[in-house]
Amino acid sequence: MDTFFAAPPRRGRPPKLVEPAPAQRPEHYKVISISLYVEDIERLKALVGGMKRGGHSRANQSMVIREALRQFDPSRVPSQR
Repeated sequence: MDTFFAAPPRRGRPPKLVEPAPAQRPEHYKVISISLYVEDIERLKALVGGMKRGGHSRANQSMVIREALRQFDPSRVPSQR
């Protein structure tokens, strides 16, 4: 006789679940969080958009910030006194 019910559960210990190996985190970069003023975010987005329109199809906000850091000269920052 055929039925539409599932077979009864097996008796005994449930099978052990295999835990996946922990994901390897990349070591060549880290994710950070920073705060920016709304005006700075808009400028950053505009810079990325301009780069993309200029042929830098892989441009993103991180790229612009990294390049700004590369060119940063602390001696040109006005005194905060």
